[in-house]
Amino acid sequence: MNPRVVIRVNAGVILAIGLALLVPLALSLLYRDGSWASFLLPATLMVAAGVVSFRLSRPRGRAPEYVPNRDVYLSVTLAWTLAALLGGTPFLVEGTFHSLLEVIRILIIFRTILQDDQMTISSLIV
Repeated sequence: MNPRVVIRVNAGVILAIGLALLVPLALSLLYRDGSWASFLLPATLMVAAGVVSFRLSRPRGRAPEYVPNRDVYLSVTLAWTLAALLGGTPFLVEGTFHSLLEVIRILIIFRTILQDDQMTISSLIV
């Protein structure tokens, strides 16, 4: 296993999520809704963490020509997990939700609703 590859891929994901948070930050400033800080803080931390991790995980010498399947599977699994967790941080900073588990539960409920029109929201909230 090559941890540098896994770290570099996920550093790119963290950086991309941080940069993507600049769009709602700009909209928040444009509409003056007062929630700009809930986007600025996570975006700043994610961009900084992404850049630092990306630079520290530079391959020594030549980049690997072959990446084993194990590294690919781990990178993708971690990327999706990071995307779900880091994507919910503006909600935590704003105070909309009190834990990441609440954010993930709401996302699961919406996904289930989109997949199955027959299910009602009251049957999901138990």
